[in-house]
Amino acid sequence: MNVFYRDNYYGSILDPLHGDIKLSEVEKWCIAHPIFSRLRKVKQNTFLYYIFPSANHTRFEHSIGVMHLAGKIFDSCKENYATGQKKKEKYVLNSESSFFDLNQLQEKEEIFYQEMRLAALLHDLGHGPLSHLFDEFSISKDKFLTIVTNDVILQKYYSGFNELIENNEDKVEHEIISCAFIFILLDQLKKENTCDPNKFSPSASRIISEIDPEHVVKFIEPDFPNLPDLLDSKGNNYTLFFSRIITAFPIDADRMDYLWRDSYFSGVTYGFYDINRIFSSFLATKTDGPVQLTYKESGLDSMLRFIQSRSHLYNQVYFHKTNRAANTMLSFLTSTKRNAKIKLLDEFTTIKELMDFYISNGDDIFLSQTVVIGK
Repeated sequence: MNVFYRDNYYGSILDPLHGDIKLSEVEKWCIAHPIFSRLRKVKQNTFLYYIFPSANHTRFEHSIGVMHLAGKIFDSCKENYATGQKKKEKYVLNSESSFFDLNQLQEKEEIFYQEMRLAALLHDLGHGPLSHLFDEFSISKDKFLTIVTNDVILQKYYSGFNELIENNEDKVEHEIISCAFIFILLDQLKKENTCDPNKFSPSASRIISEIDPEHVVKFIEPDFPNLPDLLDSKGNNYTLFFSRIITAFPIDADRMDYLWRDSYFSGVTYGFYDINRIFSSFLATKTDGPVQLTYKESGLDSMLRFIQSRSHLYNQVYFHKTNRAANTMLSFLTSTKRNAKIKLLDEFTTIKELMDFYISNGDDIFLSQTVVIGK
């Protein structure tokens, strides 16, 4: 492993919450791709800007923020372990501990770290216009599985997709769409790296060749069947650890970003919490099973404040009567097709057609053109 592999993160985005966010070449390529860049046109909170006029932020900047926080959580686990070891030396403590040293990743750290950040960056890739409501009427399970069958990249994951959605009512949630898009996106990345040897720097080219799209999907959907776990040379399993950094109740990089971001752009203080104290509470632990993401007991008060902040934000912002009214009207607008079990995208038979629709339809275009024409 390149000891200084973080030097490869030399791209930069200035974020109003997190400050200077560093990017790798791989991440810059993904951000510039049309299927990710389209998230600039999908608002994080649909109609919340009708009540809080500055709440015009999108899933684009949120996704970049989640990627940044995922990296910070990983770094915090390493730093907090090192601090604990120094305290044991200082006070001559010899008791065994479940705290886990992530340096055991050794040569695996560089690639696992990049795969984790990609999963965090791309976790919302499958969000359609108007976000969660779109899942209700976007595409039927059978038609989505037909698209999977018709694509040479996706078809080998047919059984996994089928198992994930078989117990849902006739709905394909955005997380599943994200997984499909990620397989396609990273395949394109690898092909471009192969076909154009001068496209990326030598270090980035090597990373691209080692990235496993199945790992990236596994971080987002740890229950995706038949995908490999992340193991180091000693057999330690890191799948749940990395997955829970990105999305795990009650606290993860996704929730940490949207609570803070939604509060900031709404102009309220309900969702703010002590982020630095939270970082100092994260630890990797391991007993008999896989490596886990856990929290120190000393951080419980900060965790409780985080949960309370989330509750307050939902009660005072997301559940604001005007926001609920706007979403109810949107639901009514699409009720005819939903009640008739008519799916908007069932005419599509290829993943390219599906991706083209997502790229072309931001919130505004979908509301002003697609819904009106299709009603």
